[in-house]
Amino acid sequence: MLKIVTKILICALKPNSAFIRSIPFLAILLLPGKTNSQGFPLSSINFLEKYHINKAYAGISGNKILNINIRQQWINIENSPQSFSSSFHSPVSRINGAAGVECSFQNLGAHSQYTLGLSYNYIYNTYIGIFSLGVGTAYRGIILDKAKIQTPDGYFENGNYDPNDDYLESLFGKNISSLKMQLFLVYIFENFEIGMEFDKDIIILSNAGISRRDLLKINFQYQINYNENLNLRLNGLAYSDLRVFQSDLGVAAVINKNYIGGFNFRGFSKSTFESLGLFVGADVSRNIKLIYGYDIGLNSLRRAHNGSHEIRIIVNLGQPEMKRKLPPVIFNPRLN
Repeated sequence: MLKIVTKILICALKPNSAFIRSIPFLAILLLPGKTNSQGFPLSSINFLEKYHINKAYAGISGNKILNINIRQQWINIENSPQSFSSSFHSPVSRINGAAGVECSFQNLGAHSQYTLGLSYNYIYNTYIGIFSLGVGTAYRGIILDKAKIQTPDGYFENGNYDPNDDYLESLFGKNISSLKMQLFLVYIFENFEIGMEFDKDIIILSNAGISRRDLLKINFQYQINYNENLNLRLNGLAYSDLRVFQSDLGVAAVINKNYIGGFNFRGFSKSTFESLGLFVGADVSRNIKLIYGYDIGLNSLRRAHNGSHEIRIIVNLGQPEMKRKLPPVIFNPRLN
C-alpha cells in the first residue's frame, strides 16, 4: 500500500502534472471572501446525472450526455422559486479528457439569477481506480424585479410600483454579475466513488449589491449489484457556503436497467430537515431517460405549500467520433 501511495505522490508532484498545473487555481479559490447562503439550484434527482453536482463527471461514461431539468418549488406560494438548467458534456480525445457546458436560470422571487459555465477535466485510468480532475469557470448574473420589491415607503401608481428608495433605484438596470472559478475532482474504484467541487467568485463585475460566494460540495455513491435485474445505489451529498451546511442522502433502485425509483432525504437535524423527495423514471427510448420527482416538505413551510415538482430528461447521444490521424499509406504494386 505504501508503494502505491508513493507512486501516486510522485506522479502528482511532477513539474508538468495536472495537480501542479492546478495549484494556481487552487490558491485563487482559497482566497477569503464574503459568502451568502444562496447555493446552486436545488434538486432531489441530481444523483441520476451528476455533472450538475460535480463537473469532474464529464465524459467518465464515455458518452455525450445532454441533460435538461425543470423544477417548480413550493407550489401555492406566490413567487416561489422556479429553476431551469441544461448541460452538455462529452469526452474529447484531443485534449485528453472531457469538456462540458452548463446554463441555468432561477426565478427567486424579487430577483432572478442566471449562470453560464464551461468546464474541462482530465481523466486518468489507473489500476487502483479512475481519477478525474479539472477546472471550470462560470458567469453569474442577477436581475432585480422592481415590481416585486416592497418597501415601507413604496407605492403603486398607474400599475407601476415605485420602491421610493434611492439605493434600490440605483440598482435597477445595472449589470449585477460576477465571474467564478471552479476546482473539482472525482475518484472511482469498483462500486464506490467520491468527489468534491469548490466554487468561488473571484471577480465582481459590478459593485451593485453583490458579494463573493463560496460553495463547497462533497458527494459519494456506493452501488450494490443485488442480482442481474436489480442495482441499488446509496448516494450522499454535503454542501456548504462555509457558514451554512446542508446534506442530501438518498437511495435509488435500478430495475432491469430500464426503470428507476427511490427517495432523497434533505437535512441532518431538526433545524435542517427540509424535504423528502420521491422519484421514478424510465427509459422512454433507447437513448432517452425521463425522471419525475416530487418533494414533500418537512419544515415549517410545509403548511403553506403543496410540495415541489421536478422533471429531468437525460439524452445519451452515444460515443463521440474519435478523429485519429492515420499512418501514411504505402502502395505496393505487388499487392495491387
